[in-house]
Amino acid sequence: MSMQEVSDFVLFLGRFHPLVVHLPIGFLMFALILELADNFTKMKHLNAAVPLALLFGAISGAVACMLGYMLSQSGGYDEDMLNGHFWFGIGTTVIAFFAWAVKSGKLKIAFLQKAKPNLALLTVMVILLSVTGHYGGNLTHGEDYLVKYAPFREKEEPLPQLAKLEDATVYPYLVKPIFEAKCVSCHNESKKKGGLAMHSFEALTVGGDDGSIFTAGDAERSELIRRINLPENHDDVMPPEGKTPLTDQESALLKYWIEQGQANELTTLGETEVPEDILAYAASTLGFAAAGLAHGSTDVLPTANPLNMEVVHSITEQGFKVKELIDGSGLVEVTLEDGQINAENINKWEENFKLLVPLKDQILWADFGGNELSDAILVQIASFTNLRKLVLDNTTITDTSVQPLTTLKNLESLNVYKTNVTNNLLPMLGEMANLKKVYIWQTQVSEDAIEQFSKNSNLEVVSGV
Repeated sequence: MSMQEVSDFVLFLGRFHPLVVHLPIGFLMFALILELADNFTKMKHLNAAVPLALLFGAISGAVACMLGYMLSQSGGYDEDMLNGHFWFGIGTTVIAFFAWAVKSGKLKIAFLQKAKPNLALLTVMVILLSVTGHYGGNLTHGEDYLVKYAPFREKEEPLPQLAKLEDATVYPYLVKPIFEAKCVSCHNESKKKGGLAMHSFEALTVGGDDGSIFTAGDAERSELIRRINLPENHDDVMPPEGKTPLTDQESALLKYWIEQGQANELTTLGETEVPEDILAYAASTLGFAAAGLAHGSTDVLPTANPLNMEVVHSITEQGFKVKELIDGSGLVEVTLEDGQINAENINKWEENFKLLVPLKDQILWADFGGNELSDAILVQIASFTNLRKLVLDNTTITDTSVQPLTTLKNLESLNVYKTNVTNNLLPMLGEMANLKKVYIWQTQVSEDAIEQFSKNSNLEVVSGV
């Protein structure tokens, strides 16, 4: 029967198989335990419950077999493994009915009554049940699911230890673990939902029933990115509803891998222009305590205290957003949505910025773009001694406002795009020892001044020309 010929109602019923299949397991195992108690203990009164446990186990087993057959019509399963799971399930159910008939006296065969083979029969039944479950686990989670962590099993060679973050090959170190955690349970060698397997890079390149899942260099045209960004209740969202969705960081990493990494198996972080949030995620995932916040940086992140959540709560209540850059590091990014600060409420916000003082040594990134910022607010920002990235685009700042920022000796990236700064800004930039990049597009800084400044500075000036 092809997928097109299966009604939605059949598939709807089939999806109850994982729920119902646990009932016969419990009933039949319980029947064996009662039989053992009858044979090897003095609790003979338990023997009366064995036929009932067998009957419920057999009936629920039959229902599980029917629902399992319905579920199998959705396709995407390894045929040999599916057949093994199905026929062992049928065999277990038949023996369960047979054992019930013998134990209850419904089937009276002189030899069986005389030999009393119930314990042996139930033992065989449980063995078949275990084999059935093993095949089912393989279908659901992959062929090596049961023995993957067995103590004497030959394990996969671990990935080499990295000396530098930029040496990390993006696919095996960062992308593949995401697929294994969120995708492979439904897309593996044994269970290929939609004809797609994601357990290896080779399988990924083959694609599924609808073709390739990514277009190298173009995340927006990649089916993978489309699926993971769909609303959670959409029929095509991946992972499907009920499964653990990808985090924003994981989604951003996959998009980066397809666009900058060209969806290649061998691309390293050092070979591409890596967004700062991706570097922070990679550093956290790969256990780097020190990771530059700009591509190629060897800067060591400062040691910080754990976040004071009472302080964080008081800050977020006023409209700031606080996000820890690396889990457990205590180092944060503070942002403010566009339009929060204007001429009418600026006095209030000057007081709000004072709430950031307890975190001044823990703020590494800050984005206050799109707001009207006073000189007093810039003085507060200048107290963020460990600040690495500062975004002040589309704000009301001037050369005078920026002057206090020259004390930020750790600042690496400054964005003053579309502001009122002039040529007078350039000498100030030279006072910031670690500044590597500044965005001054659509400002009053002239091209000639930028050209002259660049001759005597290694600072990258992004001016849009």
